[in-house]
Amino acid sequence: MNNFQYQVYMRGFYKRMRPDLTDSEFYKWKETYKLGEMFMNQLSMRNNLEILRAAVSGQTSLSPSRRGAFEETSRKLTAPFVKHYRYTVPRTWKDASTIVAWMQTKLDRIGKYELGYPLAQPTMTPDQVQGKQDALVDRFVREMRKAPKAATEESE
Repeated sequence: MNNFQYQVYMRGFYKRMRPDLTDSEFYKWKETYKLGEMFMNQLSMRNNLEILRAAVSGQTSLSPSRRGAFEETSRKLTAPFVKHYRYTVPRTWKDASTIVAWMQTKLDRIGKYELGYPLAQPTMTPDQVQGKQDALVDRFVREMRKAPKAATEESE
């Protein structure tokens, strides 16, 4: 393929993954997309290391009950979603939007429990920081005292 053919080929692709979004919406979407990619790559790497650790430690760690969790996670971290060692991965809108939607649920949960760091802003007084920490501890205590969910419900 010569340079002209390559340019014609590249004109068939959008310059941005989501041309339907405005610039500010696209910036937020792209940051969430990058964060999701990095999170899933890290999750895949740690899952592989855990499988390796289980294989090295012997047969007791490879029981079907323990192996199921790794297999389930490995199925979710497959080709269209994880970059692994590749520099770029050509994705469709659907694949990229799936990553962003999945990451948005994680970010919503982080926001719900106020786990975004830093907890203390530079403009806060020590009393405000202590009050925010106390409120967070109270919220976790309330959440831990709730009755457990039924076994049929799927966790988020």
